[in-house]
Amino acid sequence: MKNRLIIFVLVLITLTFPIRNTAASSLPISPREAEEWGLQAVEAPKVWSMGITGKGINVAVVDTGVNASIGDLKGNLILGYNALTKGTSFVDTVDDNGHGTQVASLIAGNGQGLGLFGVAPEAKILPVKVFDSSGNGEVQSVQSGIRWAADHGAKIINLSMGSSTLDAPLQEAVKYAQAKDCLIVAAAGNHLYTEEPNILYPASLPGVVAVGAMTKNYKIASFSKTGSNLDFIAPGTDILTDVVGISGVNKLILDEGTSMAAPFVSGVAALIWSAHPDWSAQQVASNIKQSAQRLDVSGRSSQFGFGLPNAYRAVKIADLQTLTDPEIIDFAGALIKDTSSGASLLVSPLTWNSTGSVNLQPADVPAPFPSGIIPGSEMVRVSWETSEIPHKILSLSIPVTEHSTLANYLFRWNGSRWIRVAGGVTGSMLKVGIFEQGIYRIGQMPLTTSLHLNGDDRIATAIQVADSAYPTGADTVILARADDYSDALAGVPLAYKYSAPILLTYPDSLDSRVMAAIQHLSPKSIYLLGGTGAISSGIELDLSQISSVYRLAGANRYATAAQIALTLGTIGKAVIVSGENFPDALSIASIAAERGEPILLTDNDDSVPLETLNALNTLWVTDTLVVGGSAVVSSAALEQLPGPVRLAGVDRYATNQMVIDAFPSAGKLITVASGEDFPDALTGSVLATVNNSILYLINTGTSMPSGAIMIGRDPGADRNE
Repeated sequence: MKNRLIIFVLVLITLTFPIRNTAASSLPISPREAEEWGLQAVEAPKVWSMGITGKGINVAVVDTGVNASIGDLKGNLILGYNALTKGTSFVDTVDDNGHGTQVASLIAGNGQGLGLFGVAPEAKILPVKVFDSSGNGEVQSVQSGIRWAADHGAKIINLSMGSSTLDAPLQEAVKYAQAKDCLIVAAAGNHLYTEEPNILYPASLPGVVAVGAMTKNYKIASFSKTGSNLDFIAPGTDILTDVVGISGVNKLILDEGTSMAAPFVSGVAALIWSAHPDWSAQQVASNIKQSAQRLDVSGRSSQFGFGLPNAYRAVKIADLQTLTDPEIIDFAGALIKDTSSGASLLVSPLTWNSTGSVNLQPADVPAPFPSGIIPGSEMVRVSWETSEIPHKILSLSIPVTEHSTLANYLFRWNGSRWIRVAGGVTGSMLKVGIFEQGIYRIGQMPLTTSLHLNGDDRIATAIQVADSAYPTGADTVILARADDYSDALAGVPLAYKYSAPILLTYPDSLDSRVMAAIQHLSPKSIYLLGGTGAISSGIELDLSQISSVYRLAGANRYATAAQIALTLGTIGKAVIVSGENFPDALSIASIAAERGEPILLTDNDDSVPLETLNALNTLWVTDTLVVGGSAVVSSAALEQLPGPVRLAGVDRYATNQMVIDAFPSAGKLITVASGEDFPDALTGSVLATVNNSILYLINTGTSMPSGAIMIGRDPGADRNE
């Protein structure tokens, strides 16, 4: 134990002192000559001009102390804590080393001394001294300082320190602060002082924001550690900071290191939190990750993390603007309103990264609805001109001519027929998620009060569900294996994107009923889920005679789910479920589909499959919803996921009920399937999505509830397959 503490202390010494440009450090620099390039890189001045300066946010600098004599911190220091002496006066937290003062000035310098500004010039600094004058500090002091900061009003805790050894007291202190909703920001570490290749602790701990250093040309600094859990790189070379010289005179020096990079992220977090004081630490972290300037277009990477924090982009995506069609929009998104029709289109932030035009306007009638569908609204045309496909689902709202006995559904004109998208609700306004441009109109149909879709076998039931969900046909059909759920678990969000039913087949040959159903639906595209072992190449060849066929397959179920997620193409959020069983995936499937979020799989081990981690990175995922308990998604696996939130009950039915409670249904129809029979639950999830409903799973001995659509057999009944 003693040796381990000594090693920890030595590493803390080296990482507490960043690599220093000694020539620059020896001379004071006039503030008129200072180039605070880091502020421009994170676009902090743009945010200041909007009146956002970090006011009301306390940032704890757990370090060597902070000198109260620094003019650039005048009015921004509050009483802190000395973990070595237990004192709480400014004298107790004086910085007899210099490092903590540098960090504090980068976060909250206000220019009232030598003219140095930090990222959040009206944030308050809570100095917490855990190292002595030579930079020595023990685990006990560090963990004590973190706990004290969490107990005394710190919203953000900056830790410009690191160790290659994980100590339980440090980990527990970080967890304690996180439980009090503190955002922990830590330096990734410098290669100069340790041969450890990975990001150091505490930056490597779950939920801690790990920060590497970048150069002026937006490259990773040569000394900065990298790794799969890196969150950001921030300015870390030629950084101008405040210090007190040996003579006691304040001066500015240039410095570098990941210790200098971390405060830029803490400062950006202070700006965002001051603009949204009701947010949680996770919301602040997600906002900064989502809005970061991407330095690797392929996704989150081990060298750049999510990229460079950008305060201006972070503020913009948090405050959606309302525009009147037609309008030019950018990364910030907008709510676009058409005054003549009363319709609106919600374009979420980061739906597109580039600037483009989005139009929402009235449209002429291309053709009447088929018999049995009553027009319930005017028609609107949705169109856009951008260099990218949408990276998020768009939300279209249209006023409805209300009829209490009719259900409202959104239909899209595909050029030759009306295709149902979703609905199943009553009321004066229908809101539906869309992915495609085109002419949209609400059609009204009699509200179904009770229905039992139950064919002779699972294939026949799937066909009945397809006919019920898409009565006018479908441009796309998804085909999945009938006797194994593994490749199909992630398919429902993709089915919603393309307004597609899921049909079933056995691996070696296509049932004639399925071929007839596909021909009846008349799709332009067919997606096969799984490799040739799941759906043979012979089936693929047969289908290619009538439609374009695309196969989504990987080396295993995790890779197949990743391929489906990448084809869905939405970014930012994802659902994680066990790939070893089907109930949890299908409990959440309709919700994931309506929200435009992919479903990715993990196993029962303590590590998340590489295929899933790669997909999370490619899709820039910052928040994950984990459905299922620790028996199916372990706590160790949970900690490897970005921004995880778990929904779990004691069994599949309790978990299903938790999903239902967490996401109240807007639809009037209840969709029910057996929790023991995956084919019915799979195809039933598609119908639930079309009807803005949630799939209810019922077990053996439970009777079908009244006013529901029952998919497949009643639980407990026998059926030949």
